[in-house]
Amino acid sequence: MSEYQYYELANCGSDTHAEEQDAVNSLSSHIDVSSSRAVVTYNWSDFRHDPKQVLLKYFDAHFYLANWGSLRLMFRFPKRAN
Repeated sequence: MSEYQYYELANCGSDTHAEEQDAVNSLSSHIDVSSSRAVVTYNWSDFRHDPKQVLLKYFDAHFYLANWGSLRLMFRFPKRAN
């Protein structure tokens, strides 16, 4: 039985700069990066980086789905948004 994992990271308000896109693109050979989001899919392995750290550094939202039922949704909020 194969496995499937889907990771999506997105920006809600501002786009990712070209240098940041290059950095995100270098995280995986399975990644598709644009100015507003990154999508990673795996069938036989895992994303080798901590999605929370990638979220905190480059994006506003993160969604994860695996075919065995795992779901994760995370958001990054500005410090002043108490």
